[in-house]
Amino acid sequence: MVYGETGTIPLSIIIESRMVCFWHKISTGLNTKLSYRLLYLLNKLNNINRYSSPWLINIERILSTCNMRNIWLDPKSCKPNWLKNEITQKLTNIYKQTWLNEINRKSSCITYRTFKTQLIFENYLMFPEHIKRITITKFRCRNSKIPVVVLGRSIIQIPYENRTCPLCNQNEIGDEFHYILKCPVFQIQRQRYLENHYLIDPDREKLSELFQSEDFDILRRLANLITEINRIFK
Repeated sequence: MVYGETGTIPLSIIIESRMVCFWHKISTGLNTKLSYRLLYLLNKLNNINRYSSPWLINIERILSTCNMRNIWLDPKSCKPNWLKNEITQKLTNIYKQTWLNEINRKSSCITYRTFKTQLIFENYLMFPEHIKRITITKFRCRNSKIPVVVLGRSIIQIPYENRTCPLCNQNEIGDEFHYILKCPVFQIQRQRYLENHYLIDPDREKLSELFQSEDFDILRRLANLITEINRIFK
């Protein structure tokens, strides 16, 4: 979720891109250079099954994963700048799809995926008050002690549908949506901090709208409401 909130890609993508570009530079360089001759030797040993270089195995894996095996077979078929841009873009796209699949697969992301559908930087992280930024981040990423989180930990492992709110009799799952927009225990705080728009016929679409707001005043009041909720679930 951290990568999702900041809209950043893992360092491994930059490393793998540089690995491929370095291999390509050697492969297409002067055949009189020591680096070229060493690479030639590694390839020859690999072809006769005498030695398999972990580095070359990774290069081949990366290119194959990116559907660029033709570059592995013929390094001179592309230019360095094109390869750098293309491999980085493909690795980034693969990671974005993997990230999205993980978000859609995990039960811990059921609420998160309703308001987070793209790997982009979230504007609330520019909020001037760092305590409120941390409050919103933790709640969005389920770093809290509300029932849906606590009752799902490995020691307890209560089924998701049974992690109900212990504060009210609505028999609803004690998740972010319930406490921010529905639980009657926080009705006074909700009326104090949220606009009427969010209080009338609350649904998950309005929760998503609230979390995606770019209005710092709305975000400030949301952080205050979350703080009130966290005080109950210490």
